[in-house]
Amino acid sequence: MKKLITFAAVAALCAFSAVADTKTVVVTAAGADTYSAPIDVSGYIDRVEVVRTVDTSSDIVNIDLGTWSGTTLLQSIVDINSAATNMTAVVARPRVVGTAVDGTALTAANTSVETGTGTNAVASTILSAPYERIMAGGNLKLKVSASGGTNATVTATIYYERTAK
Repeated sequence: MKKLITFAAVAALCAFSAVADTKTVVVTAAGADTYSAPIDVSGYIDRVEVVRTVDTSSDIVNIDLGTWSGTTLLQSIVDINSAATNMTAVVARPRVVGTAVDGTALTAANTSVETGTGTNAVASTILSAPYERIMAGGNLKLKVSASGGTNATVTATIYYERTAK
């Protein structure tokens, strides 16, 4: 009986250890840069759904979700130039490559160079760093930049795997 209770307790802890959650934020910009209030997201970001509405499809609206110090961007998670992409809705699955100790990005993939011929051909380089989900710690903001005379409303829904702060 003790084993069964212990097993049930461990199973319950495993079930609650990784919990998916969402946060939705709406920003309306009228011809200027407009920032959301801080978005309380703590965990690994899986995907971000962005929907925008503007007066006309040709209006320029830049959308940037990232970590900020005031108005200084520290890390961009989603960066969309909606005029260039002509988007009204997009799903982004942001992934990054880690950095070395000096902050430079590691090489994600190297061009393979074959040595030998035929069945003896061997690639001399391989994938050296994986793309990983971004971990956020609660200081996200959504910035919407609208061109003069543009009224834009952007709704971003962030899907993430919660972790303890």
